[in-house]
Amino acid sequence: MRVIVVGAGLVGLSAAWWLARQGHEPVLLEQGPLPNPAASSFDRHRLIRLAHAAGDGRGRLIHEAYAAWERLWADLGRSHYRETGMLVTGGAPGDWIHTCRDGFDALGQAYDIWEPGELARRCPFLELAPGDFGLFTARGGALLTERIIADLLAWLAERGVVMRDNGQVVAVEPSRARAVLADGGQVEGDALIIAAGAWTGRLLDRLAPRLEPRRAVVLYLRPPPDIAREWAGSPCFLDFGGTSDIYLVPPLDGMDLKFGAGAHSRPGDPAAPRRLEAGEPEELLGFLRPHISGLDRYRVTGARVCFTCYSPDQAFIAGGLEGRTVYATGCSGQMAKFAAVMGSRLAEAATGGFDPMLLPGWARGELPPAAAA
Repeated sequence: MRVIVVGAGLVGLSAAWWLARQGHEPVLLEQGPLPNPAASSFDRHRLIRLAHAAGDGRGRLIHEAYAAWERLWADLGRSHYRETGMLVTGGAPGDWIHTCRDGFDALGQAYDIWEPGELARRCPFLELAPGDFGLFTARGGALLTERIIADLLAWLAERGVVMRDNGQVVAVEPSRARAVLADGGQVEGDALIIAAGAWTGRLLDRLAPRLEPRRAVVLYLRPPPDIAREWAGSPCFLDFGGTSDIYLVPPLDGMDLKFGAGAHSRPGDPAAPRRLEAGEPEELLGFLRPHISGLDRYRVTGARVCFTCYSPDQAFIAGGLEGRTVYATGCSGQMAKFAAVMGSRLAEAATGGFDPMLLPGWARGELPPAAAA
């Protein structure tokens, strides 16, 4: 089948990969260059973790995601996953660590508790509040997304997949599996996959009221040399307690420490220039300062502005439309870690290997394993 894929971020590229390996003919349309730095998933790395809040279906779906990544590594010939372990800290009433632990318990997921003394010993660079403890899983770490995108593009090119850069899609016609381009051209296939990230609401009016593009900033920092050893071998951090929603990737693979704060994100226009605003680095550092000792000694070495697409309950929104058209969106900043499984599932749904009517429940982690298989 000839399948049009709108969007060449990680999900679109993963869909094209799955289509090609199954003998279909993907046609990839990207509004900017390939790779596109404006894609939601374009960054040096993104977290992948088992930890999710109690009742969040992604805590079940993440195991399918890991299996899909393993299939991709086999095809690429190398892995771009770095397993550092994942750590959540906190302890005050209302801290996310508690619902995270409840989620693990509900799913029967094993974890380790690092009591305050052990947490301080293992992570001496942390500023800890009285009673803070750690919730640790050995599985979890970072996906090196820039490298994944580069290798996927090379893999697709080697197989002659049509990839059209600077081919902005301004409208879709689901009943005809057709994409309309900004230059007036049209591309039609037997099926259509919409993986347009923060731009999805502009292509699917019916979803627009449920979607909110949000702007987020991450900073890259270099720890002072005298504590570099303490950072070596550190796990990734998912949350530090409180309301800042901070996540952190330690220095690894020659890349500096990276962090962001969900509390700093805000609604925005994904077509806006990707520029830092005056004072933003210091604003972001203000979120992290209570949690890292001597943060003023760390040097800011880079920043990245990105846009993701939020849904009202921060769950995935996926489904099928008329004419073998399928879509996934509402990632709320978490789609990258699920990209391989989301892209391959959309490809299956578009080509008859999975019932599109099951996509909404599957994407929310609500299907039993037999139904999702």
